[in-house]
Amino acid sequence: MLLVTPVNKSEAWEEFRKNKYKAAPTFHYRLMPIDVDQLKRKLYNIPIEKIDDPTLGFLFRDKRHELGKMLTMLVDRNTPDFMNGEALQHKGKYCAIRRVNSKDDIRSNIHAGGSVQQANVDQTMLNLVELVQPKLVQDGMFLVGLDIVGNKLMEINVFSPGALPDASEMEGVDFSKPVIAALERKVHYKKTYGGQIDNKTVAMI
Repeated sequence: MLLVTPVNKSEAWEEFRKNKYKAAPTFHYRLMPIDVDQLKRKLYNIPIEKIDDPTLGFLFRDKRHELGKMLTMLVDRNTPDFMNGEALQHKGKYCAIRRVNSKDDIRSNIHAGGSVQQANVDQTMLNLVELVQPKLVQDGMFLVGLDIVGNKLMEINVFSPGALPDASEMEGVDFSKPVIAALERKVHYKKTYGGQIDNKTVAMI
């Protein structure tokens, strides 16, 4: 986890602020103490095809795939391919809504009379997502909702991200499908490995 956590979080935030939140900051990471290519070679040289039991073979292949993705993530640091902690997408559309307050209330919360409109996800919003990504990964956050106003991040909803049904209706795709698929995969890992893998790790794979 430390290898994908920037060592210059404070400086990156200051850079982001000085650029008026329009350009993604530059992150610096710890030196790589391992040879990723060598580890991946060893990983894929494991003769899983010799496992006779199809269920065990599936589990090992699935785990090898996940480990391969984690190793690739180390190589992808500071590149556009570094995707862990990305904005939720499904079928090329972002899971986002725009809340608009009513005439009688300054708040835009739905329970306070606010309405929902289609959101225009721009680069400023994506830059904010990228900025908070390392902290969310470090804390083991699986799914959160970001409240963004202009170029300001107002709130991170950890316990109730919300908006999935509204975003699905606005965009015409079911955003719950990739979330459910991810949850099912994590339950599968937890059942398979039990106490050998902690919940924080499960949340981020």
